[in-house]
Amino acid sequence: MIRPAIWYSQVIQTNSTRLIIDGQEIKKVSNCRYLGVIVDDELKWIDHIQHIYFKLLKYTSIFYKLRAKVPVRILSNVYYVFVHPHLLYAIEVYGNTCSSYIDKLSKLNNKLLRILQHKTLRSHVPNLYIEFNTLPVTLLHEQQLLILAHKIVHHPESVPELFIDYFSKNESVHTHDTRTKNDMHLPRINTGHGLKCLKYKIPKLWNELPTDLKEQTSLNTFKNELKFYLITKLYNDN
Repeated sequence: MIRPAIWYSQVIQTNSTRLIIDGQEIKKVSNCRYLGVIVDDELKWIDHIQHIYFKLLKYTSIFYKLRAKVPVRILSNVYYVFVHPHLLYAIEVYGNTCSSYIDKLSKLNNKLLRILQHKTLRSHVPNLYIEFNTLPVTLLHEQQLLILAHKIVHHPESVPELFIDYFSKNESVHTHDTRTKNDMHLPRINTGHGLKCLKYKIPKLWNELPTDLKEQTSLNTFKNELKFYLITKLYNDN
């Protein structure tokens, strides 16, 4: 098989790298779409978040009209069909951004829930999510990371091979017989970017879970108990 010729050249004036394949230069772009996710060149996920925001924004006027004619139990289904999938898709990656970037989307989600539930601006935010048994964007991100952690710990055959040895337990790092020996080892981090690295963030979230929740082997039971735990956390934090 003949491989295309690939050349890299450094442009001193702009301090950028040119990629040339078979004589054709591949132009640098600020973002691109892959599997429905907009990946930007700085991995800030602003473009993808903006894309979701405008997708959901169009539902505000529709939901105002719909809520007057449809029972609340049906409106809950409407939320799960038209809003929730857009928030959930790829939230493991785009949710790992700065809170200021995702705040606009979180507030829009609150607004959509208020509309569907006939609530005012004074309504308590946690009650909006409890009513529809769902979670805010930031906690949806944590939920999906913890579900991945559960699969790695209890069902490693269900995750890509990359993740099987992605994390290690404390007992593999030291031999001390401590209460946390079965917890995930938390690497030492010195930068703000490191705090968002999955190798640090997932172990931190996992280790903070109650012991009985971490020991739950059934994935479905774990998901249900995890949602209840995160909803309780949301209510206590507010």
